[in-house]
Amino acid sequence: MRSIVPSREQKVVSWLLWPGLFVACTLLFLSDDIDLRPSHAVLAYLLIVVGASASGSHLLGGSLVLATYAAFHLGIMPTYMEQRYFGDSGWIVLVAFGMVAFAINELVRRWRSEALRAMQRADEVERLAAEREKLLLDAQHTEALREADRLKGALLASISHDLRTPLTSIRALASRPGGPTAHDAAIIQSEAERLTTLVEAVLDWSRVQGGALPIHREFNTADDLLDAARRAAGSALAAHRLRVSLPEQGVLAGTFDLVLSVRIVANLLENAAKYTPAGTLIELVADRQGPHMSVSVLDHGAGVSPEELPIIFEPFVRGARTAPETEGLGLGLAIAREFARAQGGDLIAENAEGGGARFTLNLPLARVSGDMNRISGSNPRVTSEYPVVVPS
Repeated sequence: MRSIVPSREQKVVSWLLWPGLFVACTLLFLSDDIDLRPSHAVLAYLLIVVGASASGSHLLGGSLVLATYAAFHLGIMPTYMEQRYFGDSGWIVLVAFGMVAFAINELVRRWRSEALRAMQRADEVERLAAEREKLLLDAQHTEALREADRLKGALLASISHDLRTPLTSIRALASRPGGPTAHDAAIIQSEAERLTTLVEAVLDWSRVQGGALPIHREFNTADDLLDAARRAAGSALAAHRLRVSLPEQGVLAGTFDLVLSVRIVANLLENAAKYTPAGTLIELVADRQGPHMSVSVLDHGAGVSPEELPIIFEPFVRGARTAPETEGLGLGLAIAREFARAQGGDLIAENAEGGGARFTLNLPLARVSGDMNRISGSNPRVTSEYPVVVPS
């Protein structure tokens, strides 16, 4: 809009330039040394009027139209033009010139006015669009704050509920007359470990949400990952059979954080043991899936309901098959998926065809040379089974 409206300096230049050109042309036309035709004078004056009007001044253009008429009738034309060129119909040229000059001046004025209104409408549209975007951002920010407040409330509610039970048990056993027995000490230790697990889950979730999760991606093999995860989940698997399967040919390796990946797989093994009857088989399988090294935990329990599958990785979500007395904040799977994605992988949940749930951790496959990682689906597998150990 500012480019269409002439500035004060531009107006001053216009009022000096175009009248100056008009005076110069008029003096030239009055000279006896020039052979001037009416069309030459008309076109010259017409260009001056157009230039004055287009430069930004409707008043200047109109004034020059009147000045050119005065020059035609009072100065340069009567004797010279009427004798040689105008004749009896010369007035037609002057009338046509006047009409064209005034029309051009008016059209330029209207064009400028319409352009100004168009620019104003465009500015208004941009302003409204900016306000709408700001309102959307404010709404999104408000919704994000509400979601954060909801998650904070859910976290506090879960913590208060899950911390109260072990703290009550520890307090009661520690204050027993005569001091705690050896059995009481074992319970206190178990409850303390439970508290530690809960606190670690809360700290992990806060690191994930704050973007402060340290990642150490290195070359690691599937053998090391599965063996370390099996050992980490050992106590939870005491009453189950575990079958571990690895490809026989080549070395299946990936680029990932071993500590975080062990925690993911161990969490999946513990969940499989938690939600399946004692003595049932749990399978831990490593394989290559395209550009990923996949580690699957398959149980043979009831599986996950179709309603829960889309939200199973949401924080504080506990499935319908979870018993009320089951420990946990509902953060395990949410944290596990964030751990996987932080390493460039992902965690997927699905129901197996033969029954049960399958959780698959996909990690970036390492690029190695030679026969390493040369694995196909038809290759035989190395399978190890760990029998059920029922605590006495």
